[in-house]
Order: sequence, then C-alpha cells, then structure tokens
Amino acid sequence: RKTATEYDYRGRAATFASEYKTKYIDTGSVTPLWHFMTGVFGVAYITVWPTEYRHMMAERRGGHH
Repeated sequence: RKTATEYDYRGRAATFASEYKTKYIDTGSVTPLWHFMTGVFGVAYITVWPTEYRHMMAERRGGHH
C-alpha cells in the first residue's frame, strides 16, 4: 500500500481530466455545466450557512430586529 507522498496525484489528476474530457467535453454534453453549477452552489451554501444560522438563532431568541 502506498503512502500519500508516494501516491501519483499528478498522474491521477491527468488521467481524470483526460477521461472527463473524452466523456463529456468532446461529446458536447451539458453535464460539465451542471457539475460547475452544483459546485458553485455547494461552496456558496457552505460559506454563507454560519451567518444564516446565527441570524436564525438570534431571531428565535428575539434579539434580531
């Protein structure tokens, strides 16, 4: 079993990118657009959630006007 330092991350990333391009980009699929949109939504939700949670808890306690 290889350790993290021995693992070929560049090679794996290059293989993934090549296979992704062959499967989706070269065929003209809209799937990459959905992957991008889902990723952006996920990152935005994760970064804004703590603020929204604080607002919700303050409103429940009656301190948020």
